[in-house]
Amino acid sequence: MKLENQYPELKNHTATQILIVRTAQEEKEVLCFEKNDADWNLILKTDAFIGKNGVTSHKKEGDGKTPLGLFPLGFAFGVQDFFSDKYPYHLIQDTDYWVDDIDSKDYNKLVQKNDDSDW
Repeated sequence: MKLENQYPELKNHTATQILIVRTAQEEKEVLCFEKNDADWNLILKTDAFIGKNGVTSHKKEGDGKTPLGLFPLGFAFGVQDFFSDKYPYHLIQDTDYWVDDIDSKDYNKLVQKNDDSDW
């Protein structure tokens, strides 16, 4: 698949894996691709959930919007088995939290809840 035709910003990008969240259609979806030589292969297509107020390129904490842009991902996480052994993956546990308290040392991090949490 020639993703570069649809997404010109990928033309000179060095990524070998990419997640695309499509929000323009009625049903939102995540498309996961891996690059094989010069071609991108679709390896997963699943439903997406975005902020209740849509997407924005000017994200602010608490605005109810999903950030829009190109972002590197350190790892993937979810509640089901992962689709690829080529990418670090964390299976979400009951004690996992993503901290949205801007005053916390753990702001914008996935952490394990414990008694020393500052949020």
